[in-house]
Formats: sequence, C-alpha cells, structure tokens
Amino acid sequence: MEWIDPITKIASLVFSIFAMAFAGWTARNKRNDQRLKDVEKDVRDTQTEVAQVKEVVAQLPTAKDMHEMQITITETRGAVREIKTMIRSQSENMTRLEKGLGTVTQYLMESPK
Repeated sequence: MEWIDPITKIASLVFSIFAMAFAGWTARNKRNDQRLKDVEKDVRDTQTEVAQVKEVVAQLPTAKDMHEMQITITETRGAVREIKTMIRSQSENMTRLEKGLGTVTQYLMESPK
C-alpha cells in the first residue's frame, strides 16, 4: 500500500491547484459581472441621454419652418415699410391741416364781429 501515499499526495496537489484555479476564476467572474453591470448601467444612461437629445432635436424647427419664418419676416418688413410711408404721408397731411386751421383761426380771430 505504499503506492497509495504518493497517489494521495498527487491527488491533494491536483485538488489544491484546481481549488486555487477555481477560486481565481470565480473571483475574476465576480469582477467581470460587476464590470458588466457597470457597463450596462452606462449604456442605459447613454440611451436615456440620447433619447432626451432626440426629443429636443425633434422640437427644433426644420429647414422648411426656417424658410417659412424667413418669408414671414420679409413680408413683415415690407408691411412695416408701407406703414412707415403711410404714417409719413398722414403726418404731412396733418401738418398741412394744422397750418390751414391756424390760418382760419387767425382769420377768425382778427375779423370784426
């Protein structure tokens, strides 16, 4: 039974090596699991941020909207110019009327009663 003692030692050595390898593999798997969870959280956070950016971008005016706004602004500028011209014309008319009324008032004030 002398042959059992070396087999026991070899089996013990093999088992010890296997146990250390298994412990290292398990620890590495736990670290990898944690890293994987961290990466998954980062991906979820990034997906949320991308979704928020998409919402904001979807609300921005399109090129067509910008073109329509530009046309509206141009039309508004033209209308304002027309109104300015009308106001100047009305102002000139009011000045003439004031002068005429001043003349009539002066005539009435100076004429005998």
